[in-house]
Amino acid sequence: MTRPHNTKTINRAQDGFTLVEVLVAVFIMGVATASILILIGQNTRFQQQGETRLLASIVADNVMVEALVDPVPLEVGERDGEITLGNRRWAFQRTVGETSVDGLVTVAVQVRAVGSPQIVADITSLKTLGAP
Repeated sequence: MTRPHNTKTINRAQDGFTLVEVLVAVFIMGVATASILILIGQNTRFQQQGETRLLASIVADNVMVEALVDPVPLEVGERDGEITLGNRRWAFQRTVGETSVDGLVTVAVQVRAVGSPQIVADITSLKTLGAP
């Protein structure tokens, strides 16, 4: 008696993927996806921080220019105010201080978002008294 010939030849190369291989591939894809999502979140935060710093710097520059071109002599002391720029409210503090040189004062401007204690922009310049 002859054994029946098996027509289904098992060829290991054509079986497909094993469960372990599929699980490893899913794990690798999950790690890669999670990494990409973390990078996207960080990029969004960095972009928002950069925009905040840029707008605060513009506010500081504007306040400084107003102080430097004002023909009225600046009084030594502090002046607080608020400005809207980029649909945001900004609080600034302009401080005029004396120097050791007669007729010369320092002008410092600090800017923060309204309601926040963190100073986002800080610039300092010099101005002669009595001249714009």
